[in-house]
Amino acid sequence: MIIISALVAVGFAYWLSAQFNRPLNELKNGFNALANGEYGHKIAPQGVADIKATMGQFNEMSANLAQLKEAEQHYKESAHLAELGEVSRGLAHTLRNPIHTIGLSIEQIGSEDLSEVDKHVLIEKIQSKIRQLDSNIKSLLTLTTTGIARTEQVPILAVVQDIVLEYKFAQLKPHQFEIDIPATLSIVGAESEIRNILHTLIVNACEAMPEPGSIQIAGTSDGDVVEVTVIDQGTGLSDGIKESLFQPHVSSKSEGAGMGLYIAKRIIGLHYQGDITLENVQPSSVEQGPVEHGLAEHGTTKHASENEMRNYGCCAKARFVVGGSHE
Repeated sequence: MIIISALVAVGFAYWLSAQFNRPLNELKNGFNALANGEYGHKIAPQGVADIKATMGQFNEMSANLAQLKEAEQHYKESAHLAELGEVSRGLAHTLRNPIHTIGLSIEQIGSEDLSEVDKHVLIEKIQSKIRQLDSNIKSLLTLTTTGIARTEQVPILAVVQDIVLEYKFAQLKPHQFEIDIPATLSIVGAESEIRNILHTLIVNACEAMPEPGSIQIAGTSDGDVVEVTVIDQGTGLSDGIKESLFQPHVSSKSEGAGMGLYIAKRIIGLHYQGDITLENVQPSSVEQGPVEHGLAEHGTTKHASENEMRNYGCCAKARFVVGGSHE
């Protein structure tokens, strides 16, 4: 009986190692390879479903990094060398801190004293960091990609709703989104670029608020100009950040290189003859009228009270010239 129990224990330990320890070691080695510049490095997905999915995310992110590296090599022969040098330094900073966080999380998961609930929380943290990294990488790819067709009629409301749903699905801070955009409002261009611009403004607003709050997203048109406004309840922009807001790796965030605004401004300026501006907003300067709460619970739409108190910190505006030439 003792021998059978011992064999069962050994078998369980082997199974546990196959499901957790080996896959996590592979993931850790994969991130070490990325940290050493081995972009495109692949690992074989294995283990339990959550870990296997995380390894799949890693492979997708690694492939995007390899594509970005190839694009950077191409641009070294062009007049964009100095600018991409700044982007590369920002990319290095973008990778460094999240990779360090992921490495620490992987080491904690390997602890025998950790409960299954705690392991699941750490796996979700790792997945969130990988999504963050991949988002930054995809943004850079958008900037360096050539031959994009900008002939699609892009509905602004649908794009904004999709971004908000994605944010809610990621189970981040439970912010309330108030959307006031006509269903008919659209821009002729490339959906990937327009989504990149609006995603940057919306996620920046979400991250500007340490506590759950309300974010207003409005869209208007005036002649050839379409304007999308995102207003948050954060602390606003400091004077130091304002002066260099659209440089490649300037940010008040603890992680990331703050390249989102830089890339968005480049795209909207180069291809949509537009601009992005950010300014601090005092509560008295925000209209107190009813605002539609897009994407409320169960997909319904509700209205905010006229007496609802708001304390907004920053207003971001993206202006697209819809009658311009999209090169």
